[in-house]
Amino acid sequence: MSASIDHWLDEFGAELDPIYSRGRHVKAPRKAPGTGSKAKRGKPTGPATRESRRATLERIARKSPEVMVKITGGGRNMRQIKAHMDYISRNGLVELEDEQGLAYLGKKDVRSVRDTWRDGGHSIPSDGDDGPREAFNIMLSMPPGTPRDEVKAAVRAFAADEFQGFQYAVSPLTTTRNIRTSI
Repeated sequence: MSASIDHWLDEFGAELDPIYSRGRHVKAPRKAPGTGSKAKRGKPTGPATRESRRATLERIARKSPEVMVKITGGGRNMRQIKAHMDYISRNGLVELEDEQGLAYLGKKDVRSVRDTWRDGGHSIPSDGDDGPREAFNIMLSMPPGTPRDEVKAAVRAFAADEFQGFQYAVSPLTTTRNIRTSI
């Protein structure tokens, strides 16, 4: 029985990802958000193995909790960036945290973060939708029951690693179904 399942897994993996089945997969380089410049390169992942496909199916069958990372939009100008900062901070009622770990609470503080971004190293247009994205909105959803402190620590580590050298603001939001964090 195991041999037939393994054969099925091999066929399933080959149909699912033909590049892996030929063993020529090399991960494309990641780009830094909003810059178009090359960031650090990802490690080549190599061909998927029967064991990795089996492990994936086992996690699916067990309904293991997963984290979802979703890009929900972005801002091309300060008006859009301000609207998103107001949204994730609930107009200053929810604390924002920046790349330096500084906390901001209240409308006045959120405005100061926005002004810092606007007056920072390069000019962000105040209006208009035809330029490049100046900011990205990213949401991380954690499974129900995930401790809030662990979520904050994971988001801090994720943002510090992925957005090193960039300005960002993080706002943890708790819902009844899961914990979401917007960056």
